[in-house]
Amino acid sequence: MMRVEVRMGGYVPLKGVEEDVVWGEGPKRVGCLIVFSGVVRGYSRDGRRVRKLIVEGEPAQVLEELKGIASEAMSEEGVEGIYLALSLGRLNVGEEITRIVVAAFDRETAFRVAKNLIDRVKECKSVRLSEVYG
Repeated sequence: MMRVEVRMGGYVPLKGVEEDVVWGEGPKRVGCLIVFSGVVRGYSRDGRRVRKLIVEGEPAQVLEELKGIASEAMSEEGVEGIYLALSLGRLNVGEEITRIVVAAFDRETAFRVAKNLIDRVKECKSVRLSEVYG
């Protein structure tokens, strides 16, 4: 099972996502479920106070790029399910930017694939990030 979403705003509801990923098409061989939530931090890497993060991109293009990334991850041996969501818009500190759920046969696979997904999402060419300071 693979599900990819692009949302406006920083709220990505989790209710039901794990169940869909793990049990969406009947019992799987899932032994590990990794859930990653990337949020807007209050300080930049260089120490400036962040008020907002602006996440921009054409939703259709972002969705297609994310689907490609998720599809590659689904082809990995031992991966049983992927959920990938990205929020677009003006996000406040603490709001969620990214939600990634990986269901896999074992924890080694789940952690490796989750880390790779996180890195790949951060490199999306169709997404532009701008911090607002103050």
